[in-house]
Amino acid sequence: MNALSIAAFALAGVALLVLAAAAVLLWRLARQAGTRLGNLQAQVTRLLEVQQAIDARIETLAALVRDEQTHTALAQPATGRSYELAAHLASSGAGPEQLVAQCGLTPAEAELAIRIHGLGARTRAASEW
Repeated sequence: MNALSIAAFALAGVALLVLAAAAVLLWRLARQAGTRLGNLQAQVTRLLEVQQAIDARIETLAALVRDEQTHTALAQPATGRSYELAAHLASSGAGPEQLVAQCGLTPAEAELAIRIHGLGARTRAASEW
């Protein structure tokens, strides 16, 4: 064996060692990437579960709001109807406290209804003619 063949064997040995080291490094990187991918998949799964729970909670809250709006709408008298009742009661001689209690008017609205529709309003209207 001459010096050239020894150098070629040495170079081939070094190349083989470099290839082996690169293969080991690539294997470690692939294993780390697999571990990271598994962790990311677990996180995405957990986020989807949380999103589903939030969606369900939002739907529950929306249903509660719809029920409350329906209940509130049914509990409140129609505004026009309460004014009609107030006009009728005022023309019958009801006082402002009664209009506030029965029709849901403010005290100022009750006073106005009495001035417009009350017994005194008819007397004033008749005397003006």
